[in-house]
Amino acid sequence: MEGIFPHEVFQIFGIPIRDTVLHTWIMMGVFILLAYLFNRYSRLRPRAWQMPFEAVVEFAVKLVEDMIGSHVERHLPLIGTLVIFIASANLLGIFPFLSSPTRDINTTFALAVAVLFTVHYYGVRQHGGKGYLKHLMQPNAVVFVLDLIGQMSRTLSLTLRLFGNVIASEMIVAVIFVLVPAGAAIPLQLLGMFTGLLQAYVFAVLTCTYIKSAVANSSSNGDTDKTQFTSLEKE
Repeated sequence: MEGIFPHEVFQIFGIPIRDTVLHTWIMMGVFILLAYLFNRYSRLRPRAWQMPFEAVVEFAVKLVEDMIGSHVERHLPLIGTLVIFIASANLLGIFPFLSSPTRDINTTFALAVAVLFTVHYYGVRQHGGKGYLKHLMQPNAVVFVLDLIGQMSRTLSLTLRLFGNVIASEMIVAVIFVLVPAGAAIPLQLLGMFTGLLQAYVFAVLTCTYIKSAVANSSSNGDTDKTQFTSLEKE
C-alpha cells in the first residue's frame, strides 16, 4: 500500500522530487518526442500510424464544437492538452515501475487552478475587462459574491474528483493483487483504465462548460450555462 502514495525519489538543491513529478517529466519527454516525430514524418494523407493521433484531435475538436460551439481554434489547445495529459497520466500507472501523476493531489490541484485562471482569461478576452466584470455581476452584486464562492468550490471539486477516482482505483487493484492471484485483478485493471479515460473526458467537459459560461453573450445564456455545469458537477 505504501507504493500507492507519492514518495520522495531524490533531491535537487535540497528540493525533494516525488515519483509523481519524475514520472510527469518522463511523460512530458515522451510527448515532446512524439510531437517532433509527428511534425517531421506526418503526411497530408494520413498513414496508419497517424490514425490514433488524428482520432484524438478529432475527438477534441468535436468536444469543443459540441460544448462551446464557437472559436474552436481558440479553445482547442487547452481542451486537447487536458484530454491528452490527464488520460495519459491516469493510464501511466499500468506500466511497470511507473505511477500515475494524478494520484498526487498536487498535480490535480495544479490542473484545476490552471483551468480556473484560463477560464477567466477567455472571459476577459471575449468581453474585455470591464465587460467581463459586468458579466460576472449579472443580475446583481450578490450573485457576483456567490459566483466567487462557486469559483473556489468548483476548483476544489475538479481537484478532488480526479484525485479521488485515480487513487481509489489504484488502491482497489493493489488490494486485489494481495488477496487473490494476479490474473484475477486484470478485469479491475481494465476497469481502472476505463475510469481513467472517463475522468479525462469529464474533466474536459466541465472545463468546456466553465468556458462557455465565461464567454456567454447574455445573462440568460450565462444563467443557463451555470445551471448546466452545476448539474454536471453533481453527476
